[in-house]
Amino acid sequence: MIVFEHLGTKQLIGTNYKVAYTQFATRPKTFAEVKTTKCDVLLVRNPVARCLSTWKDKCRAAVNPAHVQWCQKELMRELNIDAVESLAGVSFERFVDVLPKVLLREQHFWPQLYAVDPDVVGKLHRIEDGLPDFGVDMSEQRNSTAHIPNPAITWNVLQQINGLYLIDFQLLGYKAACPRPTSPTSS
Repeated sequence: MIVFEHLGTKQLIGTNYKVAYTQFATRPKTFAEVKTTKCDVLLVRNPVARCLSTWKDKCRAAVNPAHVQWCQKELMRELNIDAVESLAGVSFERFVDVLPKVLLREQHFWPQLYAVDPDVVGKLHRIEDGLPDFGVDMSEQRNSTAHIPNPAITWNVLQQINGLYLIDFQLLGYKAACPRPTSPTSS
């Protein structure tokens, strides 16, 4: 869990990668990352949406050879890929297939509750409900992958995601991924 302190209100906001992290990290005059194990509000995201967003960001959008991220190196190692640009050709299904091998090696892939002690979290807030009012305009999407189309998701892939992120589905109150395959969309 990554915790940001609102410099005005002193409120501690917990998040993780792919759940509004960039929204806070890019506003240093309002929020500062702090080292603590507690938070007043923990922002969470639907595990399937978070998994899709991670794939879009790390395999589709951010394939810059001048800036290879640690999580991309972990994927490349498991996929036997030498060039970060090759991640752009990795399907969502293949990404999910390799997740069990990298799941605990890099925070971008961790279940959201792996680094959280429930006794030190004040309130859970689902990102799908919008960001809470922190007294600053947070409407601008940063690090957004919304322009990248969603792939078709098979029943088997959904079952894999359900298993990998079971703790998040159970403890964050999200229903298990939909029981039928979906077709590609642009949202």
